[in-house]
Amino acid sequence: MSVMGPTDVVSGFHIGENVPGLSNYKLYLHHYNYHNGFDISNLYTQELQSALELFQTTFHLSPIEQPDYETSLLILASRCNLCDIILENSRMMFEKSLLPKWKKEFTYAFSPENDTKLSRLVFSYAFDLWSRMMGLSFIEDVVVE
Repeated sequence: MSVMGPTDVVSGFHIGENVPGLSNYKLYLHHYNYHNGFDISNLYTQELQSALELFQTTFHLSPIEQPDYETSLLILASRCNLCDIILENSRMMFEKSLLPKWKKEFTYAFSPENDTKLSRLVFSYAFDLWSRMMGLSFIEDVVVE
């Protein structure tokens, strides 16, 4: 799915304005059941504003109701294809009890043949990103041979 990049985000627009790229946000939010998908135009609507606020609140972002930098980063991040929102009687609601319970803390180790500065740098970057975006923690375990 093609969305605007985080550096392409414009903010400060108002309901009724036509903003290039907003249709991509609507498609994404529709895919995860935040937006009904009937209007996939670039028009900034009350419905899109509400969908963005719900998305931001669900992922513990500041609900500013516009696609800011942090929201765009989260939308661009790889993720599973499960819907976040369960539709019940044609209204959206966040149903935490229906989502799988995942571990939050993980242990990892490098085997001696793979313990290089580059591998540590790459994994450190990835684990830091996942920690910040998903609330996970990663603890290095020492491999003794």
